[in-house]
Amino acid sequence: MASLISAVFILCSCVSVYGHVALTFPPARRYDLDFLDNSRTKPPCGMPKGSLKTSFLAGSTFTVHWHLAYAHRGGFSLRILDDLERPLLDLTPRAGGTEFVRDDVTAQKYEVRLPGDFTCENCTLQLQREAGEWGANYRFWSCSDIDILPRKEYHETCSGHGFYILGRCKCNKMYSGPRCQFSDECSEDNDCGLRGKCVDVNATESPTKMCYCPYGFYGKGCNKKAPWKDKKVNLGLYSKRELSKEFNLYWRILKEDAEIEVIMMVNGTSYAGVGWRPSGLTKQCKNFPVLGPPVDAKEPSAEPEPTKVTESDNRNKRVAMHSLDGFDFKNLDKNVTVKTRVSYKVSSSKGRKKRAVANSTGYFPEHAYVPKFDFNPMDCTDIVIGTAKGNYHRVLDYYTRDRSTPRVDTFWGGHDDITAASGYEENGVTTIMFRKKIKAKEPTDHSIVDDAMHIIWARGQQPGHYAHSPASGLERGPASTGDFYRPDELKYHGHGSQRGVASINFFEETKVSISGGILPLPDKCGGQWRLPANCNPANNSCDYVASWEYLGLKRGKDSVRFTIMTKQSKHWTGIGFSDNKKMSQSDAVIGWVDSRSGRPFIMDTWVSGYSAPRVDQRQDLSKESGSMVDGITTLSFVRKRNTGDQKDLAFSDSQCLYMMFITHGGGFDAVNKRTSKHMQTPIVSDERVCIKPCGPEPVEEEVTTEAIIPGQSSYTMFIRITGLGDSFRAPATGSQEYEELRRQVADSLAAQLQGNKGYQAIVVNGFMQNETKAIIAELTLKSIDLNTIEGSSGGAVDDSNSTAAGDAQRWERAVRETLARGSVGNLNVDPEFLVFQPQGLIRDLPEEDSTGNARAFFGLAETKLYVVVGCVAALVLVALLQAACTLYRSRNTAQQTKDQLIPNSAWKDYTTANTNYAFEPFENDDKYNSTASTAPLRNRQTPMRPTDPPPPRPGSVNKTPSNGKVKPNGVNGQHGVNGQHGVNGQHGVIGQHGVNGQHMPHSQHGVNGHGTNGRMTPKHQNSAAQYYHETRSLQRPRGGGGGQYGYSGRPERATYSLPRGVRPEAGLSAHPDFYFMPSQRKYEGEVVRVYVDYRDRQHQ
Repeated sequence: MASLISAVFILCSCVSVYGHVALTFPPARRYDLDFLDNSRTKPPCGMPKGSLKTSFLAGSTFTVHWHLAYAHRGGFSLRILDDLERPLLDLTPRAGGTEFVRDDVTAQKYEVRLPGDFTCENCTLQLQREAGEWGANYRFWSCSDIDILPRKEYHETCSGHGFYILGRCKCNKMYSGPRCQFSDECSEDNDCGLRGKCVDVNATESPTKMCYCPYGFYGKGCNKKAPWKDKKVNLGLYSKRELSKEFNLYWRILKEDAEIEVIMMVNGTSYAGVGWRPSGLTKQCKNFPVLGPPVDAKEPSAEPEPTKVTESDNRNKRVAMHSLDGFDFKNLDKNVTVKTRVSYKVSSSKGRKKRAVANSTGYFPEHAYVPKFDFNPMDCTDIVIGTAKGNYHRVLDYYTRDRSTPRVDTFWGGHDDITAASGYEENGVTTIMFRKKIKAKEPTDHSIVDDAMHIIWARGQQPGHYAHSPASGLERGPASTGDFYRPDELKYHGHGSQRGVASINFFEETKVSISGGILPLPDKCGGQWRLPANCNPANNSCDYVASWEYLGLKRGKDSVRFTIMTKQSKHWTGIGFSDNKKMSQSDAVIGWVDSRSGRPFIMDTWVSGYSAPRVDQRQDLSKESGSMVDGITTLSFVRKRNTGDQKDLAFSDSQCLYMMFITHGGGFDAVNKRTSKHMQTPIVSDERVCIKPCGPEPVEEEVTTEAIIPGQSSYTMFIRITGLGDSFRAPATGSQEYEELRRQVADSLAAQLQGNKGYQAIVVNGFMQNETKAIIAELTLKSIDLNTIEGSSGGAVDDSNSTAAGDAQRWERAVRETLARGSVGNLNVDPEFLVFQPQGLIRDLPEEDSTGNARAFFGLAETKLYVVVGCVAALVLVALLQAACTLYRSRNTAQQTKDQLIPNSAWKDYTTANTNYAFEPFENDDKYNSTASTAPLRNRQTPMRPTDPPPPRPGSVNKTPSNGKVKPNGVNGQHGVNGQHGVNGQHGVIGQHGVNGQHMPHSQHGVNGHGTNGRMTPKHQNSAAQYYHETRSLQRPRGGGGGQYGYSGRPERATYSLPRGVRPEAGLSAHPDFYFMPSQRKYEGEVVRVYVDYRDRQHQ
């Protein structure tokens, strides 16, 4: 097979060429292919007349332009053919016995002048180009339909891409040339969309400016995202074929998307292309496109040669001389214009029939303009060609009928069927990536079939290293343009290693075994993915390994154990799950191992977009573990196939998911659990991965118990661990935190208890957390009977009950002594809390007292309901009692308040005009009491008020009374309240002259005895104080001037709203002051307690 492919390759190397010559102005007939020769196509043009026609003014001068893809040896010629396509006028001079101009093998334009008296309609301008290295008479031709009109019939239209003004064409944007006949894809970056870039490829012909898209985007306007996010593509996922030392081809079939993904990696800075067609295709495929009526296919016996032109052919033909030959063309008009018109009329005289549909063979019908004879490897191929400049690329879908330069599918009436594309150029290597649908829907595309397909490939010629065999005009002829092949310009690819042919079945992929496919786990129900694919996890040669094992529906509770190994220990790693191969809306489990502490961290996350993953509120992971050994990080966790969490994608027997392998994550912060973006894009599995039972579950293994040692005893005990923090929660069984806490508790207790004789082991059964948030550790203490150790087993049998009770007390005492220290290793414990029982009696655990742990009571399931019901009933009872008390108090308070409230009429109207802000006497003194007695209102006696008018205020506070006698200072004519010298009939408070029954010398008879607070108070010097005591309100300003009625000499003090204290000044006594302005009342009827001082009445 290899020799056959080599033979085909050598054969194609000799005959496979494409792209030679085609007119660009005036535009060639449709289709303007550039491999129309005199050997295979119908003369004299290879294409029939069409609807596109260009008009010229008789006697005008214009420049003919053509596309040249191969600089053959020889020259070119231009001439005009009549309506019957017979030679009519030569536009190039005849010199040296030839009609070809051979002064420049790279010429792509020529200026001609039309005779002023020459006109024609339905004429043809024919271009012929020699290919001397392929034969003396070998020609390529290209034709354009034209009209040459007199001035009165001619109208300038600027090729329909501008407007004619002031004797010249003003072109629209992106059009150029004297007649606006040339166009570019863009003139600036904005013409290529928001992300695109307008690149000038410096082509030798128009167009020279084209739109390129940045890496990761493609399409018109670069508005579509490509699946490749970075340049580091894992080529291990692709099948590979080395087409040459300069061209490597990678591919993979995306069955889920029904697409093929291809990567071309080519040494060079020019274009790269690959094409394919089914191997069973025949040359009848060249019937597309249909260019004429069907004909009977008759293959000639010999290859036709172009007819030699004789002298007699020139008798009726006029020659238009070159403008530089020195001839005087007096009748030529220099005002040259162009007219283009489109006509869809077909001449009935030629018997044109309706286009026939495809025949039963599946091909279009044959017609006169089908290339004849051979079936070249390049014929009828679906091609993708890409170019790149830096990080920008241009990848398009092409098709070619023959060896002509490939044209985009839209040229043939199809569509660009590339579903994704990207590319870049780096270090002299061009990488082009694309995706296409496997099934074709248009004639310009071929389906990818599960069979050997015919493949062609090519790369553009490199500057200074042109490959022509035999030598072209660049090597053997005059050339004005030495750098004829420009980078990224689509021209002839060259010979030798520049292009070739191969046979490939794209469906026979080899990546499953050598390029990174999913491998089954040996002897287990699960799978594994490795990078690279041929590595071995046993010898740590893998950069990344992800494996998963289904644990079973019953035995494993429908869970899966995932294990991840990576050499990127300084970065986070993990595995993801997606339903559409996209990162957005995917489920991921990521983690790392802290190199400083050795502690692993694994978290369940959800990726909602192209941003950092967010931690799930529900962490549906268990039995997390991790380690870092010899620079390799290993993470393991267990997760159910269907967690029931909306932020988790579920596996099932019918639901499979794509897996994302995070081979190279980003940095992480082990403290705040933050991560940076991954260094490489995660690799997505080609197909969905299913995790489901592989067969009948194995029978559960019988539970085996440990061998019972004679004299062995086991005790279950509960201890309380403290000092772990308020937010600490009991770790889940199997987690890394659980294992660390279990090992710490067991090792610490074992170190304290192993010194006791008979100690065997201590085992941590688990941790729990009760309603008080305390962490309770359940442990099993194993010991051996002392009698068994000492060899006196008979005594142990005779008194087994007493010995067991004694051992239990001994071990309980030992444990209590250990806990009495308040710590076990680095853990703090409660020294007062211990539940210790033999394992046979563990169900009868005593309840914890009020000062100890409440778990023994609240942990019992049968009591929880009663506790809850009792608490609810108690709350209801308290609520009812509170309501009853409130109602009773409100009724009693309302009655008392009604009796004590002061009616509104007792309050005076205090306006801004009233300067006395004090509380004035009541309007009706007979109705209200002025005493401070606490007796009920109905038992109080109305006090008598002074009958004598008050004297005027003294001018000075130091003025003494005139008579020096002391008037009775009590109420109702006595020295005290209720007719005595003090309260309750005594001279002082509680029957004495002073406070608390003490006799106060020189004290005054007044309220609360003859003194204040048990201290002697000076007698008032002002006899009018009983009437003119201080009545300042809260709003009254301090100070005051002297005068007869002023408060001269009284110092400033704070404003009081409560009874004032003792004045330190001599001659002043305390005056309880409960005066309020009406504006200070909170509500009507507010009770105001007023103290009135009637002392020193004898001075009036």
